[in-house]
Amino acid sequence: METKNHSLEALYRRRFSRGWRDRLRRVLQPPAPFVMNPAEPRDFPLGRWNLYIGGAGRVVEGYINLDLFAVPGVDVAADAEQLPFPSGVFARVECDAVLEHMRDPVKVMDEIYRMLAPADMCIS
Repeated sequence: METKNHSLEALYRRRFSRGWRDRLRRVLQPPAPFVMNPAEPRDFPLGRWNLYIGGAGRVVEGYINLDLFAVPGVDVAADAEQLPFPSGVFARVECDAVLEHMRDPVKVMDEIYRMLAPADMCIS
């Protein structure tokens, strides 16, 4: 547990550091969640149930990584306002630090809602 706390403290220090290296890292690297969900299943096949929006160059295990541009680590390049997936296919959608950059965040949320599978259809 101490190692976990130490890594979390290091994460917070880097996120709030005023040093130029840490500031540059924050600009270039998409944000990761502060606290990972320990109950998050890790064995779903990539692309079956999970979508990560705005991951840029980040590799997110168990998720399709969608971003506006096809950079390394992005599985699907698309506009989040018009997602290229059928309705009801994802049990989870992760969208960190994305909505504030959208022209129409309500439209993005509508798209996310459209793609989410009904709760009784999700495997957890």
